Amino acid sequence: MTFEEGYFINSKISNYEDYRERKFSILADALIRTLALDNGMRVLDFGCATGGLIKELKKGGVTDIKGTDVSYWAISYGQEHYGLKEELEYFNVNLLTQDFNAVLFLDVLEHVPSVAEINKFLEISQIPLLVVRIPVSAIEGEPYVFEISRNDTTHVQCHTKEWWEKVFTDHNYNQIHIFDENPGIFDSEGVLARVYHKNT
Repeated sequence: MTFEEGYFINSKISNYEDYRERKFSILADALIRTLALDNGMRVLDFGCATGGLIKELKKGGVTDIKGTDVSYWAISYGQEHYGLKEELEYFNVNLLTQDFNAVLFLDVLEHVPSVAEINKFLEISQIPLLVVRIPVSAIEGEPYVFEISRNDTTHVQCHTKEWWEKVFTDHNYNQIHIFDENPGIFDSEGVLARVYHKNT
């Protein structure tokens, strides 16, 4: 499996020297402020890796949160080292059909093997708030804007902001926020970082 320990530590296929050293407190604070998250909201982190962000969101008062990922190593690490045995589970797409208030797709959709699978995720989810961070290209068919995005060989969905916007619009998502002031999650020429609301 591509996304096991070798992807996260001393990786030859990603930009990670040691994913375990990543800090998520600034990102968690930005999400809590922007989405007005509190302990009454249910949050799903889809593609959560080790659950580092979940750990920080819980510190910030978001207690009803679940995470899922395709990496057995990452899920096991988070369960054992962050105490997230109840919060983390191996890849479970059915979580998208459950009653959450917000779903996070942060640095995830660019890894999905097919557009059909992306469409499936967005189609089955009835979760009102969708938060995404995705590396993008400036022109459709060209490489990612940023070298750091090009260096990860598992980034297989390389598209423009306009392409992604159309995908979300086609699934009844309206953009409601652009992360243009938050250091932990920043929309730029090479990154789409936004919040969408699903009209049901």
